[in-house]
Amino acid sequence: MSWLLLAFIGTVCMAVANIIDKFLLEKRIKNPHVPVIMDGFLALIFSAGIALFYPISSISLFDLALCVVSGALFTFVLIFYFKAVQADDVSRIIPLFNLLPLVVLLLSIFVVGHVFSFNQYAGILLLLIGAFVISIEDIRTPRMSPGIIFALVVVLVGGFNTLLIERLLVTIDFVTVYFYGRIGGFLAAALLFLAHRKDFMHAIVHPKKSGLNFIIISEAFALFGLLVYTQAYSVEKAALVSAISYAQPVIVFLLVIFLSLYFPTTIREKITHSNLIQKIMAIALVTLGAILLGY
Repeated sequence: MSWLLLAFIGTVCMAVANIIDKFLLEKRIKNPHVPVIMDGFLALIFSAGIALFYPISSISLFDLALCVVSGALFTFVLIFYFKAVQADDVSRIIPLFNLLPLVVLLLSIFVVGHVFSFNQYAGILLLLIGAFVISIEDIRTPRMSPGIIFALVVVLVGGFNTLLIERLLVTIDFVTVYFYGRIGGFLAAALLFLAHRKDFMHAIVHPKKSGLNFIIISEAFALFGLLVYTQAYSVEKAALVSAISYAQPVIVFLLVIFLSLYFPTTIREKITHSNLIQKIMAIALVTLGAILLGY
């Protein structure tokens, strides 16, 4: 399977997970740490299942530590992702994740001394303008909401983690990197469980009220999406694979409009004329900017 198809499948899975997460945080869950802990626990089960069908390679202790750190970072940054989705419209938050290729590229400067081309400078400018447009609710009083700040933390940490995964995949197969990464995710989730075990156990004891089934479905989509992304990284550069995620805000935006119009009890966001224009403009800017950045 080509890296392009793998990256696209991963993008669709992540977009579906975004919508489910927004539903959960609006209707069922108040503590965003609960789905993060569930993600870590499910990751252990998911990775164990993979190990039954794929051989796990022996790696050095240093590489093992890097894999575990990468997985733990992914789990911890999920806290900020859920806080961002909880605090603002999901169709406003997800476009900001198109800043990820910019962060990856900027960080790679310190690794390989990359020099920007004219197209990349133009892409950076469009990304920054698009991020600004999507981050404000009222142009008369431009300020960033807490959700936007949380999303930017996700982008910064995610960019670093993307480069870390790319480095590991130079010498290690993607299944092994994914397997040990999920072990790291489980260890991080176990630490969070100690601090939030009351809310987590409440979700387990009252699965219908807490939406436990939706949590499991969402995290399954996210974990599978991460798996195919990791495989895509193993055959192509991180900057190119990350670029396929440009479609994620568009998919989320279309799903949000559909649900807001036809299933408003599930998800309901502002769909006024001015709001739609703002989001469409911002998505177009960050998408075009990210495309230019890849060239």
